[in-house]
Amino acid sequence: MHTISQISTALRDVLIETAEKLGRGSGFVQRTSKLSASAFVLSVVYGVMGNPETTYTHLCQSAKMVGVQISAQGIEQRFTPAASELLYGVLQKAITHKISGSASRLALLQRFQGVYVRDSSCVILPKALHGQFPGVGSKQGVTAGVKLHVRLDLCTGELAGPEITNARVHDRKSPFHEEALPAGGLRMADLGFFDLDQFAQDSIDRVYWLSRYKVGTVVLTMSGQRIHLATLLNDQDQLDTPILLGQKHQIPCRLLAQRVPQEVADQRRRRLRQYACRKQVPLSQETLFLAQWTLLITNVPPTLLSLPESLVLYKVRWQIELLFKLWKQFAKIDEWRSQNLDRMLCELYGKLIAVVIMHWQFSIALWAIPARSLFKAVQVMQAFAASLACTIYDESRFECILEIIQKVLVSCCSLNSRHSKPNTYQYLMTGLA
Repeated sequence: MHTISQISTALRDVLIETAEKLGRGSGFVQRTSKLSASAFVLSVVYGVMGNPETTYTHLCQSAKMVGVQISAQGIEQRFTPAASELLYGVLQKAITHKISGSASRLALLQRFQGVYVRDSSCVILPKALHGQFPGVGSKQGVTAGVKLHVRLDLCTGELAGPEITNARVHDRKSPFHEEALPAGGLRMADLGFFDLDQFAQDSIDRVYWLSRYKVGTVVLTMSGQRIHLATLLNDQDQLDTPILLGQKHQIPCRLLAQRVPQEVADQRRRRLRQYACRKQVPLSQETLFLAQWTLLITNVPPTLLSLPESLVLYKVRWQIELLFKLWKQFAKIDEWRSQNLDRMLCELYGKLIAVVIMHWQFSIALWAIPARSLFKAVQVMQAFAASLACTIYDESRFECILEIIQKVLVSCCSLNSRHSKPNTYQYLMTGLA
């Protein structure tokens, strides 16, 4: 577990020392100026943290909080390609710091040497940036965008990434797809990461995995006979059976099935048909039939994880989706007020730095608390952004502010339990979906 002092050291390393080192290399600093590289980085990062819809006037005020007297016009002139390169370099340094908190108190998570969830999310950029960040195909012609690749350890809150690629990069090319994990750790992701080669390698490395079943993947009995899922599941409401996965790989694992309510199955089929129509792809009868069940595959033994617990644990994968929602809704990483392409990139990188360093605080203050609300936590960090900017050059005062933030996070950022629609942590505490 990291401490306030270690967080303070990491912040100063990233936002001051690294910024100053990168200032000349990026071309941002070419001569002596009252707006140093670190002052610019601090102004942008804490400016967008406090007000994600920031204007040049707000950034001018943010600069004054770190001791720089500069006009709004002066700030505007500093948003150049060199400035975006500087902020990108600072982001790359920030994500090298792996900050973690106390281990989760939830017994279901404690069974594993980490529960690692991977995912990605796209941010659409103006078409003019297509050459630098090509987007996915579109009927409207060329597009531009970036894909943010993230890995989150649900046990300690340790965040890896966001690593940035262009939007065309497939999830299986994610920097975290083949990441080495400790033996006894559990890896989870959505179907975009479904990879029989990786499942086989993880099993060899004694790493556990839990995934949805991908329709069309060959399933065999333990004696090597092909299983037709439609026949196997037709009269089953629930199933937990050993199988071999993949015609070539034949990976020993478990197939888990739980029939869903009819209204859920109908909703799934509507979405499948809409997707097939939108993408102009065929939709098989098998896919429509299997929509009646939640189908999971895992190499976790039943003595360690039951079928009901597996269903609960897979629900937790959505925590990383909520993280992206948090970043977009509150930090507004996919919004900007300017048409200046360099400022857009600066805002994107500055906001990503801000969400990373905010997450450090959440990890050490809140991760051991099951009933935590990161949405409330972001609002706390936004309220303290100005105080952090004003004190960062004074180590003792800065750490004092960090300690106050920790106390506020603990006391003000809890979830209320719900009876009709339980929170995720309530499912984890009971082990029942």
